[in-house]
Amino acid sequence: MRSAGCSQVVTRGLVSSAWRPPGSAGVIAHGRILELFKSSQETELRGYAVTALGAMSASINTVPMLKNVLQNQEEWPTVSAAAAQALATAAPGEPETRRLLQQALQERRSHVRLAAARALWRLQAPAEEILPVLTALLHHKLATVRRGALDGLAEMGGTARNSQTEVEPLLDDENEMVRRSAHAAWKSITGGAASNSKKAN
Repeated sequence: MRSAGCSQVVTRGLVSSAWRPPGSAGVIAHGRILELFKSSQETELRGYAVTALGAMSASINTVPMLKNVLQNQEEWPTVSAAAAQALATAAPGEPETRRLLQQALQERRSHVRLAAARALWRLQAPAEEILPVLTALLHHKLATVRRGALDGLAEMGGTARNSQTEVEPLLDDENEMVRRSAHAAWKSITGGAASNSKKAN
């Protein structure tokens, strides 16, 4: 059986091929990635495949599939989250893209809410639509979700200033990667590094 590490290397190669110009090579790559998505039970590989399919949608229309993956309640949360980001890349100008992402802000799956919020910010949605979602996720039990929410706030910069009091406790989070993201978010939001009193680990 092929190891997960080997499979990821193969998948990343396919992701790179997704950026090829339209033509037979792109069609072949699309077929291989789609097959991988349908056959793989590994969450990370399915996420890679969805990202690749979104990247190549300019030449091969994969938008309907991305919409289905985003809305599929039986799909792994991280895979549907990847579909949210990929949909924003593949069809940023489609009104339905924004509508589906706005719906995803109400999702029960936290990874999907997070991805939808960050995707909407890329599509220039108003801060007041996104900020409450990201701020609420700062209290999530999973460090990966807290970190993702912080990274999203960092992308928003000064427009996320109202989240400052929610970000501050995470400067001392138990998880080192969360603390790093918190300091980056704090700097982006406030325009300066956290004071020494806020840097204790």
